[in-house]
Formats: sequence, C-alpha cells, structure tokens
Amino acid sequence: MAGHSAAMWEEGWRVTVRRLSQKRNWAWNVAVPTVKPPLLAIASREWIDGLKIPATGGCLVVFNHISHADPLLAAHFVYDHGRIPRYLAKSGLFKNRVLGGFLKAAGQIPVERLTQNAVGAYDAAVAAVRAGECVVVYPEGTL
Repeated sequence: MAGHSAAMWEEGWRVTVRRLSQKRNWAWNVAVPTVKPPLLAIASREWIDGLKIPATGGCLVVFNHISHADPLLAAHFVYDHGRIPRYLAKSGLFKNRVLGGFLKAAGQIPVERLTQNAVGAYDAAVAAVRAGECVVVYPEGTL
C-alpha cells in the first residue's frame, strides 16, 4: 500500500521506510538495483526524520552538499521514505550524452548556473512540486 510505513531491522538499528508512492520509470528501474546494493555495502545508515517527508504531494527536501556521494545517499534516503527524488543538478552533468540522457529520463532538472537561463530550473522545480513531486535542492549549489 502506497504511503504506509514498514519497519526493518538493519545492523542493529531500526530503520523506518515507506513503500514507494510513485511509479518508477525505466531509469529508476535501472538505477535502484544498480546503485542501492553498493550503497548498502559501503555506507552505514541511521535515517533520521525521514518520515517528515510527506508520503504524497509536492515537497522540497533540502540537504547540505559535503561530498560527491551526497546525491546518491540523499536519493537512497528519499527513496527509502517512499519518494522518487528530482534534483536540481548542474547542467554540465547533462552534456555527456549517456549520463545526460539517463538524468533526463530520471526526471532530473538541469541548472545553467550564472546565466539568464537559470530561472528555467526554478520554474521547472516549482512545476514539479505543484505536480506532486519531491524536489531535492542543495542550496549552496556545490560542494
């Protein structure tokens, strides 16, 4: 049932997770089984306040960006709490054909920093939240 929480025991910690409330597309169907197992193996987790992320409806989740692993770990956190994250991500990541195509398919939002087009990312993020999606933002914009 979408939005209902379930408890799991992992490594001695009680981790509360929610079932995914949205349908995954092909990009997420590839990303989750590819990325999540290594994250489970290399990163310890104690999810705190994840249930504050609403199960449904638009929301904005704000993280500090302190390492290159942050987007993957933040996606893991948000995903484990029942939401598919959409990131505001620097446009340079979209310039690589393979990575850019994957990011677009996964619904990520390119930000053209320091240009007049940067406002387009803001408009896309607002539209996503209004459409009921979960948008992830790093307010400092970089590490």
